[in-house]
Amino acid sequence: MQTKIYFTTDNINVAHFYPFSFTKAIEDFPIGIFTNRERWERVLKLESIPVEYNPFKKQSLSQLIKNNKEIDYFLLIKANVLPTKGLIKLIKKLKVGDAVSYQNTIIAQLVSKNEKAAINHIVQISDALLIQNSHSITAQISKACILLDIDILKPKVKKLPPNITATSSKNIYIDEEAQIGFCFMNTDDGPIYIGKNAKVLDGAMLRGPLVLNENALIKMGATIYGATIIGKNCTVGGEIKNSVLFEHSNKAHDGYLGDAIIAEWCNLGAGTICSNVKNTAAPIQFELDKEMITVAKAGVHMGAYSKTAINTAINTGTTIGVGANVFGNGLTPKKIDNFSWGMDGHEKYQLEKLYEHIDNWKKFKGLSISETEKIVLKKIYLNK
Repeated sequence: MQTKIYFTTDNINVAHFYPFSFTKAIEDFPIGIFTNRERWERVLKLESIPVEYNPFKKQSLSQLIKNNKEIDYFLLIKANVLPTKGLIKLIKKLKVGDAVSYQNTIIAQLVSKNEKAAINHIVQISDALLIQNSHSITAQISKACILLDIDILKPKVKKLPPNITATSSKNIYIDEEAQIGFCFMNTDDGPIYIGKNAKVLDGAMLRGPLVLNENALIKMGATIYGATIIGKNCTVGGEIKNSVLFEHSNKAHDGYLGDAIIAEWCNLGAGTICSNVKNTAAPIQFELDKEMITVAKAGVHMGAYSKTAINTAINTGTTIGVGANVFGNGLTPKKIDNFSWGMDGHEKYQLEKLYEHIDNWKKFKGLSISETEKIVLKKIYLNK
């Protein structure tokens, strides 16, 4: 009998994860060594159901079952729930019609294709780890994901080469195919994980918790503080703290990036500097769908395929949408819309030009823009 995982966004306001949820499902955010989809698949040893992602339309359970007739059981898991040990044990014991509830919300449920969504028994759980919104990622979730993923992967600690100066070798995990120059590593606050074919060049100073994923590059003299996650095929330099970069993005030159999230295929021009604290040291407030949240520090949240010109000064707590080309004088405004051309909001990127420019950037990494990417970008452009 076949069982597969399906990630649901029931009772999740996807808008709380903009601009990242415009182009990626929440379960596919690369926060850590794995995405949340990959985490759950590994700990439960089950495959998940891939779904064509559209941020504006949600597939119903009846459509899901109809489209996957060969599957007998559907394990529904909320896309923003992380697999902690207690929750994993409960889910493994679920029978058809059972559900797990946290704070009066169903976070996991086992459904039969015949009985559909009937709930016979609910197990209450008092402790669970959820990604509440995009601002919680750098506040607490990124470090939790690093620790979860190392526990799941259980990589071996190997003897450090003599070109690494480290406070301890206990929490340093380096893939045998990674290339490490003369550098410094400090694991007093958390582990350091360096993935397959990743490179750390001479003079870099790394402080955990830190993940450098496959094929990513830390340039010479870079200063990287935890909790930072550098995605696959990213290139970084300068100073970075408590930030997450999705795959294929570049912050290759000097300039500060702190308490920030950079989506896939972004580029920060040389000298781009991002403020993460008000110069009054006052709390930073955001309105998420009429709900106010307050944080002490907030850097830039940049949507996929966006870029900044050289020496761009990004204001505290700025949100930059998908496919924006940010340039202009002075500090950026706090909000730059999807497909902005410049930072004043007067002009919009032409879609065909955006496709061309994305393709140019992808050629640097031996790739090209896909038809699927064009379709997704057009949906966002037309808001449907």
